[in-house]
Amino acid sequence: IRFENDSLQTRSLKYTSDGESFFIGYWPLFLKSKFEGPNLIVILRNIRGAVFAPLSNFKMMFSLVSLLAFWIVLFLSTISIRKSMIPLEKLKEGALRVACRDFDTRITVNSDDEFEVLAETFNKSAAALGRQFHAMETMSEIDRAILSSLSINHIIDTAIKQMYAFFSCDAVSLGLIQPKQPNVMHSFNYCVHELDRVFEEFLTVGTEDLQRISNQSDVFMLNVKNPPSSFLPRDILQEIKYFLVLPLYLDNKFTGIICLGHKEAHSYSDDDLSDAKRLSNQVEVALSNAHLVEKLELLNSGTLEALARTVDAKSKWTAGHSERVKDLSMKIARVMGCDQKMIDTLRRAAFLHDIGKIGIPLSILDKPGKLTEEEYNRIKEHPVIGAKILEPIEAYADVIPIILQHHERFDGNGYPYGLSGKELTLGARILSVADVYDALVSNRPYRQGWVEEKGIRLIIDESGKQFDPKVVDAFLTAVSSSVGNIWSEEKLPSVRSIIRSRFV
Repeated sequence: IRFENDSLQTRSLKYTSDGESFFIGYWPLFLKSKFEGPNLIVILRNIRGAVFAPLSNFKMMFSLVSLLAFWIVLFLSTISIRKSMIPLEKLKEGALRVACRDFDTRITVNSDDEFEVLAETFNKSAAALGRQFHAMETMSEIDRAILSSLSINHIIDTAIKQMYAFFSCDAVSLGLIQPKQPNVMHSFNYCVHELDRVFEEFLTVGTEDLQRISNQSDVFMLNVKNPPSSFLPRDILQEIKYFLVLPLYLDNKFTGIICLGHKEAHSYSDDDLSDAKRLSNQVEVALSNAHLVEKLELLNSGTLEALARTVDAKSKWTAGHSERVKDLSMKIARVMGCDQKMIDTLRRAAFLHDIGKIGIPLSILDKPGKLTEEEYNRIKEHPVIGAKILEPIEAYADVIPIILQHHERFDGNGYPYGLSGKELTLGARILSVADVYDALVSNRPYRQGWVEEKGIRLIIDESGKQFDPKVVDAFLTAVSSSVGNIWSEEKLPSVRSIIRSRFV
């Protein structure tokens, strides 16, 4: 092969000889400057298959390496994803439990990465949410106690037991300063060795102790080793030595304390102190409302008594009648097992049952002789007059039927409507017996009061006619237990004999 052009660089070509393909590579070797001759051409020849053999091997190796790399990446990715998914699954399950208010659930993740930190944060959040919901439920319990009952004892009982459970303490004591005795505290106590009841006692509080706690506007810790405080119950001090004390104020006036006790030294977090203060504020509101209702109830009772005395004072013959009818009616109601609501309604009705007599002339009420038919008809108007007087007062709506019916008869021959039997309210049937009995044994302008035995005999004789037999039986039980209150000792044998004859 001759190459005329000395400037040629490395070349390659392909040719076929005897059915075999070859590759030829050649390049000039410069010799002119040294040997002063033409360039030397270097030529290499190789079979085509031998040239591409390494490339074929590379293709196969590359495919195998790529496939291996893919499976390695897939395996490592699966491990990594699974490592991430397990903590995520635990977090998801924990979140669902918290959503169902299972705030005690905890997640354990040991991955030494962000998921472990996230799990710890989740556990802290669940604990915090649990405490907050528990605090809300405790305050809700106290709220329900306020709404369902305005009894101070019921509110205190609920508050003490709820705080005992919420703070996991060994004792809770709630003390209230007596309004008329500022050095006396009514203490309500609930502790670990008497969980079946709240026990009460009255404590005489030392002046220094009273001054000490009344000067506190916020919670404070107390160690009874230095020395015992007079506002803490002695029974509790035998076992409990550490207290968180929360002063109570009503109308900016110190009125008592709540003490959360522990046998061992106990530290409260800021959240604990905040919850304790919030709950003590709730108790303050509850007690304030209860005191307000008590004052209103006293005002209401005083108003009722004043109205009753106004009616009774219209005639000297009826002085004290409403009070006595009230007492006897309530005794009968208790014997019959009436609930407190019914007894309270009956008490108000008894006080006001004759208020309609305000509209009856005194000349008729105090007439010493027999009433004319017209005068008697005027007297019979007083139940309706009383109902009309009380009608505008919504709070007395349940009293009006009793006042309207207290002169009706069980057999239907009474007034003003001639009602009978179960058409009459139970309150009216009870009041009717008490009213008639007191009227019989009391002096009137037209006659002397009957002796008690005669009055009881009439009540018995009218059983099933004027009076409900069940009420008559309850009346006899009530009066037979009033030893020395209604009759003197010398009259009791004859009275009991009459009552006994009723049941034989």
